[in-house]
Amino acid sequence: MIRKDGLLIELNEDTRSVLITIEGNKKYYMSININSIDKLIVFSSVYFDNQWKQTNSLIQRSLANNPKKENDYKYKYAEEGFLRGIKNPVPLVNIYIQIEKEFVIPTLIDGLSRTNYLLANKAKWLVFNCSNQEVGTINIDERNIFIIEKEEI
Repeated sequence: MIRKDGLLIELNEDTRSVLITIEGNKKYYMSININSIDKLIVFSSVYFDNQWKQTNSLIQRSLANNPKKENDYKYKYAEEGFLRGIKNPVPLVNIYIQIEKEFVIPTLIDGLSRTNYLLANKAKWLVFNCSNQEVGTINIDERNIFIIEKEEI
């Protein structure tokens, strides 16, 4: 189990799934099967929001730079997913990381609307599954970004 202010990551041994609880305006639940995890990368939402605005993906940059997150056309679907709560958590989002001049530039592989929804609802942390090797070169600053290896869960 990993606990940090506003974040809880725990393994359910019976289902082999990892439950992630994120606090914001309320509690938000995400999950992933332990066998699908490469590494979890955790961002403070403020840091992620600033870095996401630098992504090379034009679609994502447009969404990241939109101050009215609720205007995302799939926002209502993300909201419906998160409303199911702990009984049916939404899938964890996969991410690709680039390092440019010591800056971490995230690009989402999936889950744009889920991420946007969490940002709009003041989630303190954002957790992603990440498989690319550049993650190992990130300068860890536990106030803004940290890595969790599968074996640590």
